[in-house]
Amino acid sequence: MMTSEISSKILQIPIFLLQNNHRRQYLPMNNNKNLLLFISDNNPQFRMWKKQLTLLQYSSKSERTALLKSNHVQLLTEERMIEIIRQNHLQVAVSSLVTIPNTELIEEIWEDLFYLKSHLDKLDKSTPFLVPVIGTPNLIPIQNAILPTILGIDIQSFIHPISSSIIAFPYHNTHNCQLIDILQWEYFLLEMNCQRASIYLPRNYSITKLPLLPILTMFTDEKYARLGELILSYQRENTKDCLRQFPIVDDSKLVQQISPVSATFDKVIVHDLPSLPRITIPSYGRVLAKNLGICVEYDLCTCVNILQLLSNEKNTNIDLYIKWLSHLQLYVCQQHIEWDTKSSLLSCQLYLPDQNDCYSLNDLLIISNNEEHHNGILLVSKYFKLQLISSSINQIYWQFKDLFHLLGCISTSTITIDHICTTIDLASRDKSNFFALGDCATTLTENGMEKMIVLYQYLEDSILKYVKKNMSNTELYDTIVTNKHPTASYGSREDLEWRFSFTCNSLSQQLKKLTDIQSQGKKIGLLTINRQIITKKLHKIIYACLETKIIQNLSKNIDQRDFILPLIARTCPLVLATFDIDYIERRCKVQWMHNSHNLEFSLKQLTKIFRTTLNDSEIEVTTAKYASVTLLLSDSFVIDSLNEQNNQDEINRYMIDSDYPFWIFKKTILLCTGNKKDNNSKAIIAISALTTLLHKRKHLPFEEAKSIAQQKISTCIAFRSEHPSCFASTESTIYSYSDLLFPTDHHSFESMIISIGKNCTLKQDLEKTTITTVAVDRIVEDKIYRNRVKTQNDIQRNMNMTNNWKDSLIVDGIEQLRIGQNAEHFFFAYLQNHYGSIDVTPTKNWRSSSRLIIYPQCQRNIDDSVGFDFELHDTREVFVRESRSTTKYCYFEVKGTSGLFNEEYTRFCISQNELDTCQSIVNDRKRQEREAYFIVIIENCLDLEKISFGTIINW
Repeated sequence: MMTSEISSKILQIPIFLLQNNHRRQYLPMNNNKNLLLFISDNNPQFRMWKKQLTLLQYSSKSERTALLKSNHVQLLTEERMIEIIRQNHLQVAVSSLVTIPNTELIEEIWEDLFYLKSHLDKLDKSTPFLVPVIGTPNLIPIQNAILPTILGIDIQSFIHPISSSIIAFPYHNTHNCQLIDILQWEYFLLEMNCQRASIYLPRNYSITKLPLLPILTMFTDEKYARLGELILSYQRENTKDCLRQFPIVDDSKLVQQISPVSATFDKVIVHDLPSLPRITIPSYGRVLAKNLGICVEYDLCTCVNILQLLSNEKNTNIDLYIKWLSHLQLYVCQQHIEWDTKSSLLSCQLYLPDQNDCYSLNDLLIISNNEEHHNGILLVSKYFKLQLISSSINQIYWQFKDLFHLLGCISTSTITIDHICTTIDLASRDKSNFFALGDCATTLTENGMEKMIVLYQYLEDSILKYVKKNMSNTELYDTIVTNKHPTASYGSREDLEWRFSFTCNSLSQQLKKLTDIQSQGKKIGLLTINRQIITKKLHKIIYACLETKIIQNLSKNIDQRDFILPLIARTCPLVLATFDIDYIERRCKVQWMHNSHNLEFSLKQLTKIFRTTLNDSEIEVTTAKYASVTLLLSDSFVIDSLNEQNNQDEINRYMIDSDYPFWIFKKTILLCTGNKKDNNSKAIIAISALTTLLHKRKHLPFEEAKSIAQQKISTCIAFRSEHPSCFASTESTIYSYSDLLFPTDHHSFESMIISIGKNCTLKQDLEKTTITTVAVDRIVEDKIYRNRVKTQNDIQRNMNMTNNWKDSLIVDGIEQLRIGQNAEHFFFAYLQNHYGSIDVTPTKNWRSSSRLIIYPQCQRNIDDSVGFDFELHDTREVFVRESRSTTKYCYFEVKGTSGLFNEEYTRFCISQNELDTCQSIVNDRKRQEREAYFIVIIENCLDLEKISFGTIINW
């Protein structure tokens, strides 16, 4: 055992070695102070850089023991060395406040940090070791300095201006700025809690001016790739986002090309897209590549980026779009993720083969072919400039309809009230929907009317769905949804009471607030009966009314009131309530006057039939030539009673000048037979009245009600009476509109053929029991005429055609019979083109015997003595466009020419019947308001390829 005496004697001989000196020498001694002498059991090659420390070496265990037994030598462990550095840095921090550190001291500090870097696992990360910084010789704690590099690239020029100092770069002992050495320094400094940089890119930066990120193969093994992952994990999110815009070299190209790292792909997944930037990624570097933003797998980012690049290149290879949409669909469905669809949709585009162009996913509308409001949806698509994806349009993408729903593309289920309102607003500004008159934005064309009707009905259904979804508002839900009669037709008592329950009251205000239509900043117009779109104004009142003829009687004050199109009033009650539109039916009263010169007579047999059929013993059927009815309306209040004398001056009275075939006042049915003498005509009126009662009070389907009424009335033989009713010559009676019923589709009864009386048989109209077919020898002409009239959109009135004119012959004689037949045939095709084959039929509208040449089976209702060839109620205002809210009943005498018509040279004959019919209208002011007589000229009647509508003369 070595004693202290023996150790002291050994120290007196020159047997000790200083570090890096192989000559033995005496132990350095200084009697004045203790030397900092150390020995180390670690790496014998360890080099001491601190001048105040002397490191001795020993060659045997005996020498080690002798050194440690003395009071001059200490064992230098890693912990002891770290503590010495810590103490030294504290002293330097204090002294640097007085003395500026010199180059040797800074070099020594770098050596300290280099040592500490290799012993990171033994450090207290909060220790304020000093570090050199840029721009000053001062040394500051690592925790107060900013890291100047990330993944080996110098980011100093991109760091936000701040007061903190930046660590000096290049780092100590980095051989030729080797990436591995720099990464180790970055990781050490980050682990010691240096400040992380927050970087930004200039607004107009160029990728060529940015430093290159290292390619993945420069991270030579898994250890260094993991180091890169750790370094990246320390960075702020905004810094990571900026780094993804830095360039990286595409190593697949012969000529060096760079691209943003976020737009770069693993070459394995884009082998079929040679134009895309790609790099080689080692298997151990895939996590680092993904964290950098390189597209390394079929994830959301990769799919969206590739779809974006495909569209940027205007790539028309559908297979590539399908491939990447399939990857995207699989990823989204498997991950069940939530992501920012808006930003992705804005950047992602698809090539649509039907449009031969690329469109953002935001511009798609997913629609199935069996949508309830298909035409309304198409209009939303048109005015929002959306491209359709359906089973028939761009159908190759239909397989991704579920993906498009997940991505937030617009679909029929996501079209909102705001979408529809915006579409209405845009459609009302579209001049193609209006006639080319004035500012081209006043009077809607037929096509424009149809568009607006479709949109309002679509809006109506959307409002109803919105109410159903918001069941929390129980009052609104119960009133609109629960209380609606499931089968009541429009105009019935149940229907009117339901409408009035949410009209111009607190519920309409709740509905307005719920739908939020009026607060959208769009002045959505309303469709009126005179084909205009208007907004509510203070100086003009807008009413809704279910009956067109009532509107016609109220339209005398044309400048005072506007009326919603009756079709809209009938089908869109929620829209009207939202816009605070009141009903004439709610505000008005009807006064039935019983005049002695127009007595009402009671029809006993019909009364019995009506009572039995309706199971109502209070029903009474009466008859008179006409009904004397006055409408009572006040624009300032709802009329409840006529006994309030103070309000009498504010009530306007309007005599109803209409040809209603019957009126129904509560339990009283008044058949207006006029001058009709035959029982068949009266029976048809009775059938129509009974049908209306069954349909609107018993809520039977119309056709079923009509069949029952036909059967019941056919047993009646008494349609005249000498028994005055209880109303005859009495005081006038007042009714609310809910007490009244108006005829339903009476025109469908007018062509009915019935037999009445005992053992009767019910005959059906041939037009309804057989298909109305064209005569075999006229099929070719009929087909050509129907194609020709589709090009005859504009009616030319009194037009001169002096150029290319040849002498033409007017049809009116036996010699020109064929021309006359062709002219009438062509005009009939013209009428059906505008009104359809349901509203215009041979029996109902074509009165001349020329009809038999084309439709030989339609023999009824022919009369060549009536003074015209065709008759039509011009409800669509094809021939008469009135400024008032009225439509006229028109009579047409058709004239044909062999060539072109010329106003100056062409002559034609008018028969006495035609002249009498025309003058009967001209000489009767009331008939002028309701009827019109026209001469129609058809040109080139012998040439199938040139026959055309020449002109029309309003005689």
